[in-house]
Amino acid sequence: MKPTRSILLGLLATLLSGPAAAEGAAEGPTEGTAGLLEPPPIEPAPAGRKAASKDAALIIANEAYAMLPQVTWADADARAFEGWIRNTRGVSRYRVISVRNVNQRDLLRNIKRIVWKPRRGGTLWIYYAGQGALDAEGRRMLLPVDTDITDPQGVTLEETLKRVLRNRRPKQIVVILDAGFGNLGRDGLEIIPGAELPALDGFGELDDRVVVWAATTDTSAAVGYPPARHGLFTWAAVGALRGWADGALDGRRDGQVTFGEAQAYTQLTPRHLGRVTSPSIDARAEPLAWVLTEGDHLEAGPSDETLSKLGRADLRARIEARESMLRAEAAAFWQDTASIASARGPGGEDALRAYISEFSGNTLTIEWAPFIPEVTAARHMLHRYREVGEDTGAPVVTEMAAMESCDDDAALEEAALVGQLTEGELQCLDIRLQTERLQTGRDVLSRMLLINAEASANMTEWQRLMERHLQDIDRSDPDLCFRYAIFLYRNVAGRADDAIQWADYALENKAVWPPGTYARNVGGLLRLKAEAAHRLWQEAETAYREGPTGEAEEAARECRGAAKDFSREWLDYARAAGQDSQTAYNLCMAAAGNRDFCRDARGP
Repeated sequence: MKPTRSILLGLLATLLSGPAAAEGAAEGPTEGTAGLLEPPPIEPAPAGRKAASKDAALIIANEAYAMLPQVTWADADARAFEGWIRNTRGVSRYRVISVRNVNQRDLLRNIKRIVWKPRRGGTLWIYYAGQGALDAEGRRMLLPVDTDITDPQGVTLEETLKRVLRNRRPKQIVVILDAGFGNLGRDGLEIIPGAELPALDGFGELDDRVVVWAATTDTSAAVGYPPARHGLFTWAAVGALRGWADGALDGRRDGQVTFGEAQAYTQLTPRHLGRVTSPSIDARAEPLAWVLTEGDHLEAGPSDETLSKLGRADLRARIEARESMLRAEAAAFWQDTASIASARGPGGEDALRAYISEFSGNTLTIEWAPFIPEVTAARHMLHRYREVGEDTGAPVVTEMAAMESCDDDAALEEAALVGQLTEGELQCLDIRLQTERLQTGRDVLSRMLLINAEASANMTEWQRLMERHLQDIDRSDPDLCFRYAIFLYRNVAGRADDAIQWADYALENKAVWPPGTYARNVGGLLRLKAEAAHRLWQEAETAYREGPTGEAEEAARECRGAAKDFSREWLDYARAAGQDSQTAYNLCMAAAGNRDFCRDARGP
């Protein structure tokens, strides 16, 4: 990899002598930008062109429970589904029953009312967002808002299905449940502390006309998705019905969403967001082919990249929420503990020990499901095998490009020098880098990717790769550290302090430079630090003038001190090395305002 080092040194010399880039140039995308993303909304519903005149729908949202935890956003969930059922699916408002916060009597009454609403050949939709539980026999119950926490009573799913199946006119019955049937609420906390539940898995054998599309098949929670202000399952399910699920099985959009595609979307999308969920999976061939929505109103869902960014932002928010809850609990517990201890009574020492034991070793555990894009490709290919492979013997057609080889380092280096590595080769090299265990091998692969990014003028990617190389692979090369320090100072607004840091890393390993290069590069690094510190000082002074607080004044004082010290350091070196010191002297005087500090017997 000798060309790698020579090219970087040549570009370094160009940067040192060439004009500075425009200050404040746009910074490339960073991980932090994910925090600014908002999930695509599921309201308002897109307008459909067809009317589902034979369909009927029962929509129930139980959010405000009297004795159980609230089901946050259940009302918003029901509103979003109702918008889709009426405006997109085209179900008449006369055949839609939509109720909120119903008690036991009204819950059963509305189930009875909906039974005879659909016409022959239509679809009966039942949507429920709320709390669920298991009865004494282990059957799932939909809980009314007036249920008693000591003896939960509700309407069982089994009873609901028996009632609606009495009407033979509906061709299909789609039951959508955004509810957990264990002991966990949407916030993931226990509803009844310490309660033990039987194992639960699946929905058993269902009638041929019925599908149960549910957030969970076991006793896990049907969680909320705070960034969207909806239940996670409802956000994914309504999104699927808006068109996001078109092509979810095989990767090919055809203008319609089948139940199989919608079901797959609600299974895979939460995991793409890093959430571990257990939604229902119905494997029966006939229901999987049911078309739930079709037409030119279908919209594309969030991209894989967007979902990954949303997932990382959601992970940070989940950690912060859990930590905030733990801190609040500890603060409340401390009030009682401190009160007991302050009384100097016999129980004070025990209370303090108990508090320390309870909170000194706390840790947070967050489940995270990493997204593996190759799994999606495998699912698409598997679905196509099922379509044509076994029945006809025809080859499986796929638009997925095969992974390109990246074993010939000499050929790859030659292509990298002119920025012509293909996407497949770049992907292969990145995988090699992540799986390579030897440091020397990681260094070679990373430098090859750096060279290609720069030769192809993709400086956003170059910055990402350089940051990774120096942070995670190797920062011992002073040329690379110097190069990155200059790039940050000249091209990325707000990174002057990072430029100083990387200049210091370069100085730590300056001994590898030969004498002529040594003096020039050390002088350049000291100059960069002085100019960067001067910029930080000016920015701090501006911030102080705009908001003259004590904190801002202290920051300006510290930045001026750094500018003073770094400019004097550069000035001393320039004088000792026989280099032009006038600019260093000017910077020193600007920061110090004291000729005695900035000059010696020889003057500037």
